[in-house]
Amino acid sequence: MKDSIYLYNEEENKLLSRTISFIRFPLCVLVVILHSDLLAKPIYRLGILDIEQNAPIYTSISCFFSRYLAYSAVPIFFIISGFLFFYNIKEFTLSVYKNKLVTRVKSLFIPYLCWCLLYFLLYILIGPDNIVLRDESKLFDNDFSWFSFVYEVFIKPIDGPLWFIRNLIVMVVSTPLFYYGIKRLKIFLPAILFCLNYYFQSPVIESLFWFDLGVYFAIERINFMQICKRILFLSLLVCITSIICDHYCFQLLHIHLYKYLSIFKISSVIGISYYLASKYKGKLVPDLLSDSSFIIYAYHGLLTLLLPQLFINIFSSLLGCELLTYLLTITIIIIGGVFLSYVIHRNELLRSIFSGR
Repeated sequence: MKDSIYLYNEEENKLLSRTISFIRFPLCVLVVILHSDLLAKPIYRLGILDIEQNAPIYTSISCFFSRYLAYSAVPIFFIISGFLFFYNIKEFTLSVYKNKLVTRVKSLFIPYLCWCLLYFLLYILIGPDNIVLRDESKLFDNDFSWFSFVYEVFIKPIDGPLWFIRNLIVMVVSTPLFYYGIKRLKIFLPAILFCLNYYFQSPVIESLFWFDLGVYFAIERINFMQICKRILFLSLLVCITSIICDHYCFQLLHIHLYKYLSIFKISSVIGISYYLASKYKGKLVPDLLSDSSFIIYAYHGLLTLLLPQLFINIFSSLLGCELLTYLLTITIIIIGGVFLSYVIHRNELLRSIFSGR
């Protein structure tokens, strides 16, 4: 049935797969935008104070792109990851589980470990004290211990953005719990996690909710992208209204309205992507860009600390220094990531350990 919300036919399956393939690169760009936000860094260490008052144009732009739009990327990645784990699985057996784990060790755990070790070496070569915007860490103190090393790799990754991969690895190992939970509770399990996250505002519970939602869609054979496309107008309307009203809502109630309506923002991004994939039959994103998604995601964290430090020192006397730094950081990271990916993918060993492919 055409435009069904259930994945009954090959045409719907192909369209969904094309959309997932297309959306990876834009989502990774959003992650870079998210982590390039100067407002989220200890920018005072570079001598810039009261950035929100002194750079209102930058503040408005970065708040929309880095603090609003970009926050949709990680939940969508979790939904897709949960969905793909159970996609096309007719029966979840021990054999299927073992095969999935072996695949995820190659595609997730090995690259995760290699990038963390590479970052550890880079921090030593550069010198932690030269990375002014970094988080405080005991790893490079005089009281170095194996515990601090394990902590910086598996608990709080030294390659900061890899927290997503760390959480994903834990959830992949726990997939039997998700599977049997969905089989027994159906939509009520994601609903319970949603309510818990709404009440506790916990990053851990939020990760569980989005991943579990993807698992639910896969097990029930629901084309969640088709649903997002159907309610696209409503989602966009809610998003626009929440942005317009947020300022007044914050003044009256001291809460950001858009934080409580994030599901409509996520639905809008998915719906637009699915709509574009359904209308345009060619490749929306070249393979070179799509293949670079994981490398951009894994490598960009350190550059979001080093490049602002460099550019602010160079452009500090210019009007609009903050906005210029923001745009240059994002652009250079993405271009550099595509080039690095091209180099890595030309070598089979590097490709397998750094991108899991």
